[in-house]
Amino acid sequence: MRQTDILELAGFNYWANHRLLEVCEQLTPDQWTSTDTVGDRTLRGVLVHTFDTEWSWRVRLQGPEAGEDDEELSEDNYPTVAGLSEAWAADEAAMMTWLNSLSDDDLAGSVPVPWGREYILWRLIVHVFTHSIQQRAEAAALLTRAGHSPGDIEFLNYISRSP
Repeated sequence: MRQTDILELAGFNYWANHRLLEVCEQLTPDQWTSTDTVGDRTLRGVLVHTFDTEWSWRVRLQGPEAGEDDEELSEDNYPTVAGLSEAWAADEAAMMTWLNSLSDDDLAGSVPVPWGREYILWRLIVHVFTHSIQQRAEAAALLTRAGHSPGDIEFLNYISRSP
């Protein structure tokens, strides 16, 4: 996979994340912290988990030069949608800076992971973004159940949007 492809996938990922967070801004504080779940996570829990996964994989894949620790994030640290949005925007900027620094050769290289295997870098990045797709589906179901559907958040909606 080429860098341009990864950047387009990242663009889609963050566009869809923004769409969900914009809808979440319409929620009451009680809806944001609701205990209603899909699987075993609340809406806030799903979104914090999604952010945590994107952030921790970026830190892990960048290596020690990222200068960050990838301890698991807690939803209690995000009592408001605005707080989560701000933290996620900072990570998005860091992710995009890193992705823009990668060459096609970097993306084709192998990267070790903590459980003793090696994977091609582009495949790990695709894993991160497809994980986010799954999590956004769960968040969209919870938002719809709360009367705030995010609408269509598919890839074709992203690439078909007006400039």
